[in-house]
Amino acid sequence: MGKRLDVTGWVRGEYTVVGVFEDVPSTSHLQFDMLLPMQDLLGLFRYRQAERGWDRRNFATYFELEPGAEVTAVETAMLDAYLSHRASASSATNPHAEIKLQPLLDVHLNADITGPAAKQGDRQRVAIVVLMGLLILILALVNYVNLATARALDRSREVGVRKAIGAPRQQLIVQFLMVVARGWSRVRGV
Repeated sequence: MGKRLDVTGWVRGEYTVVGVFEDVPSTSHLQFDMLLPMQDLLGLFRYRQAERGWDRRNFATYFELEPGAEVTAVETAMLDAYLSHRASASSATNPHAEIKLQPLLDVHLNADITGPAAKQGDRQRVAIVVLMGLLILILALVNYVNLATARALDRSREVGVRKAIGAPRQQLIVQFLMVVARGWSRVRGV
């Protein structure tokens, strides 16, 4: 904190460190090494003519609405402000404009996002992977039931022979438990 950094690149200058972030999780769509003041970027030649900048989509804008605010009313007001400023600019290159707000929690898996906050994932792909996992689990369960049913006839013959020889009930129970334990150790690879 308080150290001075000499920054070169798009923005040049000497900056003082006023805060330190924890490492940003890799799942965040906001990936950065450092943050600089916005006015320094806007001071560059390409951004100096602010009246012509209403068609630029270089920056993602984040804000918090008041609880209970009507999203469609906010979108309409923002679109009206944009259109009124853009009409006065001489470089209106996009004749059709639309403003759509979305919750921050929807950014990561939203395939409809374009621009600086590009998509990181897709809900449809996640749903497909989950469905495939469930299908594999159901197939495994059906396979287990099928194998257990197929072995049941052999087990019933074995139990009948042991009962005919005079094996006590406790011995049959221990035998079944040992078979289950042996099967479990094969599944675990022991």
